[in-house]
Amino acid sequence: MNGLYNRRSLAKMSASMLAAATTGALGTALNAKEIQPLETDRMSKPVRAAWENYLAAIESTRQYLYSRRFIEFDSVRHQANQLLMQAQAAAYNWVMAPRVDYPRFYVNTIFEPMVGTWLGPCPDFIYRWAFVDGTQTYRIWGKRSNSRFLDIQLGSWFGAVDYSQYKKLPTFPYPIDNMQLEPDGSFEIIASPDPQKGNWIKLDPAQDRMYLFVREGLHDWEHETRSLLRIERQAKSPPRQIQYNEEDFVKYLNHASRFINIIIKDLGVDAFDFALNSAGGRTNTFTYAHSSPSSGGNRNAAYCNMVYDLTPDQAMIIEFDPPTSKYWGFCLMDRFLCTTDFTYHQSSLNKHQARIDKDGKYRYVLTKNDPGIPNWLDPVDVLPIGYLLFRQYFQDSPIAIPSVKIVKFEDIRKNLPTDTPAVSAAERSKQLHERSWQMLAQYGY
Repeated sequence: MNGLYNRRSLAKMSASMLAAATTGALGTALNAKEIQPLETDRMSKPVRAAWENYLAAIESTRQYLYSRRFIEFDSVRHQANQLLMQAQAAAYNWVMAPRVDYPRFYVNTIFEPMVGTWLGPCPDFIYRWAFVDGTQTYRIWGKRSNSRFLDIQLGSWFGAVDYSQYKKLPTFPYPIDNMQLEPDGSFEIIASPDPQKGNWIKLDPAQDRMYLFVREGLHDWEHETRSLLRIERQAKSPPRQIQYNEEDFVKYLNHASRFINIIIKDLGVDAFDFALNSAGGRTNTFTYAHSSPSSGGNRNAAYCNMVYDLTPDQAMIIEFDPPTSKYWGFCLMDRFLCTTDFTYHQSSLNKHQARIDKDGKYRYVLTKNDPGIPNWLDPVDVLPIGYLLFRQYFQDSPIAIPSVKIVKFEDIRKNLPTDTPAVSAAERSKQLHERSWQMLAQYGY
């Protein structure tokens, strides 16, 4: 009886709520015996034109990806499939979602392990992005942690202007450690178009959308932590409405179309091709990259990269001198510069994680199967073609280009110092388990 009574009561309540709803603007529709969808498409002509332009950009990107060199490999086509979807997610998260009147330093909607890996995010960096209006004033404040460095890079937002204009707009780094800090590490920065006393980031009033791109480098994932960093708009005028009107929606949808093309071609696919061309078309050859100031690279960094080409029975031995930089590390990426999984696999190694040999040199081994040594770089699913990037930040001077030697898998130990330790399967499993939770903790898990 109780169950029947409850069902009858709910039915009466639903009818009562429906009756109340029909007294409003939707009353006519809700009182109808049967609610039918409209027979006409009510999207406005300007929005439809922008939407069709966006779909054309997606299709252009699809054609571009699937006609690149090395697409004949199954693994590369799988990478293209993933990137095509990531680009569309990023178009919303990076372009449509942010509101410059309600700024914040985004983390999880920018990069995240196994979710947002395009553009080659460094496993050792905590990335944050804030989007601001160059005509307005913003207060940034926080407190330094024990991380290796904290840097804010200002730039013109990808796709906000045409590609030809974008290439002329440089980016500017603002290292926090070079600013005025309180004894406890706290700081305050004003970002505005007009000069300010103290710590100041100069915004461009000609740009109504700019980015503040934060990199924070960590060597020790367990004990080094991210710094506190917050931002708020300072203005007497009220913020604009959160819901875009049609004019703004069309503007940002067109922005999203340009964004996808610029990001994939300039910072993804073409960066891989640029590395290969810089090496004279040779794979398994490191070169120092010289990227344009507007490409997203940082002026305080030195990037050494290569396109690798390995079969499953081969191994690459990489030898280099100890870098002098505040931060340095190696990480693997695929043909389209999506970072290889670094949470559950040892596809990256930095100073804290790597073992140095007694002769003062580092030796890494890149190979498909675990060779049972400390400095193994795992390509995961990215064979035969992939990308290896060596980052140095805030260095006295970049070290010499690392040497590379290709050997058979069974000959790895013959080409390493005799005292190179052995890592058992049980030890590796424990290391990877600890690594995964240390990384996930950086993203709030």
